[in-house]
Amino acid sequence: MLLKAVLLSGEVAVAGLNERAFLAEGELDPVIAAILGRSTGVEAVHRINWTPAADVRLTRGFHHASMGFSYTRGVSSGNGLFLTSRSESGTFNVTYTGTRRWNVGFVAGYISLGSMLQNLGKDTAFYGGTGATYNLTRSFHLIARYDYRNVDFQQSTLQRASYRGSFGIGFSPGDVPLSLW
Repeated sequence: MLLKAVLLSGEVAVAGLNERAFLAEGELDPVIAAILGRSTGVEAVHRINWTPAADVRLTRGFHHASMGFSYTRGVSSGNGLFLTSRSESGTFNVTYTGTRRWNVGFVAGYISLGSMLQNLGKDTAFYGGTGATYNLTRSFHLIARYDYRNVDFQQSTLQRASYRGSFGIGFSPGDVPLSLW
């Protein structure tokens, strides 16, 4: 007697290695399906995936500014839609503190997740933002930001662009304006 597929899984993800064992429902050979009277059955699946991992960060400080770049590639636990995923991200940011009261900044980047265990395609997001902080007192800052994000799911028609503006007050003790990135 065949049982309905019950997902049993164990997962190990270390330094680019992903090993997974689980039970899945699969299609039976037509001859076997005719004998058993059903077209699906349970199969044991064991997968080992090797994925190279990288994490690179470059930062340059100037007299009143800083600039940074980061790139990360590896295995992640997923995002709620995908299970274990091959992830890749890159970020570029610039911050400028030209006066004792103001800090302005800009960030841009992308994030990409591709499922290693499911046939769901890829989830890619591009984002960017800018913002400023103004030092009101020694510890309190006004914060204003504007952010943009564009998400694209490869296996669907879902493409979504979102915009967000925010304004608030921040607390950070110190003499220099609060930096956003």
